[in-house]
Amino acid sequence: MICTGLGGRSGAVLSPIITKIAEEAAALTILVVTMPFIFEGKKRLQLAKKSLKILQEKSNSIILIKNENQLALMDKTLKVNEVFQLLDITIGDVIHEILSSILRDEENDISLNIKNLQTIIYYQSKAPLNLGLKQIYNSANNLKYNR
Repeated sequence: MICTGLGGRSGAVLSPIITKIAEEAAALTILVVTMPFIFEGKKRLQLAKKSLKILQEKSNSIILIKNENQLALMDKTLKVNEVFQLLDITIGDVIHEILSSILRDEENDISLNIKNLQTIIYYQSKAPLNLGLKQIYNSANNLKYNR
């Protein structure tokens, strides 16, 4: 599992290299990536799109979180650092749900659950992801009122 933001040099340059190594090792690769905000500029967005294209060719599944879409769901009075905190929560929730689906079996048969996940990803070009908007709104309100 690789989690990165694609707007900067670290994520955009290193994640394709790491993904290529994982592909060569025949490892199941699930990426959770974020795209930059519009206000971060065209250069970062272009770098992110270029990197995303490479990652799509080398990984089994990509979960794409568009920062701009998440921003539209948040309270407009939040400070920038609070917005990033909420994005961190969202990314953490995504990773938690993926790992929970692997470990959810009553007998904790991790090998079987990973095999099921591999099958789902293999036969499906896009991995569906449902994030509860209520949870995001609640998190935003908690940050707003607990400043």
